[in-house]
Amino acid sequence: MYHSDLVRDELHKSERVLWRRHPDLAAVLCNGDLILIPASLVWSAMALSFAIPMFLAVRDDSDALPFVIFFALPFTIMAIYALIGRLIFRLWVKSQTYYVVTDERVLAITSRFGRSVHASFLDEITEIETTRSSHGAQTLWFGDTPWWIRHLGAGILDSPMPFAGSLGPVAFYDIQEPECRGARVLSDISTGREVFKGRLAPDEEVQWYAQPKASVLFDAQDIFLVPFSLVWGGFSLFWEGSVIADLLHGKTKSGNGGDLREFAIFGVIFVLAGLYLMVGRFLGKRWLRRRTHYLITNKRAVSLVAVKTGRILSLDLGNLTEPSKSVRSDGSGTIRLARASPWTRRNDNTGLDVPMYLWRWQKPPPVFYDVPDADRVYELINELRREGRTPRHVYR
Repeated sequence: MYHSDLVRDELHKSERVLWRRHPDLAAVLCNGDLILIPASLVWSAMALSFAIPMFLAVRDDSDALPFVIFFALPFTIMAIYALIGRLIFRLWVKSQTYYVVTDERVLAITSRFGRSVHASFLDEITEIETTRSSHGAQTLWFGDTPWWIRHLGAGILDSPMPFAGSLGPVAFYDIQEPECRGARVLSDISTGREVFKGRLAPDEEVQWYAQPKASVLFDAQDIFLVPFSLVWGGFSLFWEGSVIADLLHGKTKSGNGGDLREFAIFGVIFVLAGLYLMVGRFLGKRWLRRRTHYLITNKRAVSLVAVKTGRILSLDLGNLTEPSKSVRSDGSGTIRLARASPWTRRNDNTGLDVPMYLWRWQKPPPVFYDVPDADRVYELINELRREGRTPRHVYR
């Protein structure tokens, strides 16, 4: 089923293969074809409208033959490739491609025009994104992916350039959903073992690992915080701007006799606070999420914020009361493992908690924020709580 020699040649001596697959050949079309098909039709129409008159002209004028050979014929070939050839080429590339997850790396190996290997170490992968394609297939992106590559999807394989499949992070194109989930879980578990190395007991088995989605910036608290930050920021900028304008016009005293220079210095504090509320906290939230790690073992649920020496919260699964969840339409969601203090509930996951992690010992809240496939994680926690054993659906 698999070209074992091709895969084996790319592995390190100590590497162990956990999972390997071909792309799904039944998924002929991809999301990128929403752009590529109209673009190819327009291009083909333009190319043929240019080429056909040249083919007709050569019958009456032999001097047009060089134009036919060097212009009309290449344009015709490109038009045919854009309409049909690229899909055939895409299927051929898929048949020559192998996706592999080991205990160290994820690899996309292609044997077109010579061997091409695109690989990433598991401990270097900051996030895993998924997009759905045709026939129930999905594409996995192992890292922060440029938007244009995400939109093209498997359409990037249409390019005959050997380096096309190596653009952006490692990607597994068009994997059937059950297989896709297996690859993702295997990769995540290996990453979790590496991130929590030295923090787990010898008899603990990693069941699940993830990081909060860095792309989710807004939460329920923002219903209040966004309007408040706009009012605060707008007023402080107006105040500071008015004071500076008066200073530039030579004034040193306000209407009630106050020192405008003191007002300007005092106003800077409010402006900085307003800018952090409006913009800075979202940057801080994204920064903090990239350093936040969630783990479930056969005994515990663990949250780690890798700031300074690391802030960690560990909850025994057997002592958890009934967890709760909230799930979005894309399957991601938040799982609350235990009750949190009112201060924690008000400030966590807003970006306002970043200074507390930097300036004093702050433990993570008992919440897994914005994790992918939240329903499955919720079921996993409850099954471990009830049965105290490794669930049947965990991938090894």
